[in-house]
Amino acid sequence: MAGPKAPISDAIATVALEVVAPSLKSRGYRKQRHNWHSDTPAVIKAITIQSSQFNLGSTGKFTLELGLSYPSLGEPMPDDRAAYGAVHHFRVSELLGMNDRWWEYADASNNGERDAVARDFEHVWNDNVLPFMDGSDDPRTVRDLVLARKHFLEAASMSRALNDPDTRDGALNTQLEKLRSNEWLPDLRYNPHSLIGLVHPLVETFENCP
Repeated sequence: MAGPKAPISDAIATVALEVVAPSLKSRGYRKQRHNWHSDTPAVIKAITIQSSQFNLGSTGKFTLELGLSYPSLGEPMPDDRAAYGAVHHFRVSELLGMNDRWWEYADASNNGERDAVARDFEHVWNDNVLPFMDGSDDPRTVRDLVLARKHFLEAASMSRALNDPDTRDGALNTQLEKLRSNEWLPDLRYNPHSLIGLVHPLVETFENCP
């Protein structure tokens, strides 16, 4: 027979039960441990509460991971419904414009600390996470975040599927600018041809892909 949960595990489970689960259940998400997913023909959404591997006793931390895949854009169905199995995978910090964001407990057996962490998490959940996930029915919302993350090839691929050649070319052009600035690619850096001339063969490659 299993013993009682460690305080840190119980604190994180309480946040999942009281903050995350109710709002996702009302939106039709299904739960598997600390993973929630919503599947439609157009988009597969996933949210995962990720606990630190170093959690022990009353001390530890957790973060939130988000995943989106768009079968409507020809993207593959993920084999795993956890956020990390999605085609487009984000940490919650990427919605907040900051470095990696974790919610930490110095003493998860302290009710005052548990309440403070839960309130802080709930604020981010309601103000940032839910609006983003609700808005992600439109893949342009995710494409724009991918661009903001400076994942230009990923953004170009999405833009191609969205029939948005201007954003596609802009993303590829920016990627090539990065390549030209790389000291290990002198031939590209000093290429006298315009970058857009280098972009179009890549665009043709995109368009000729099955």
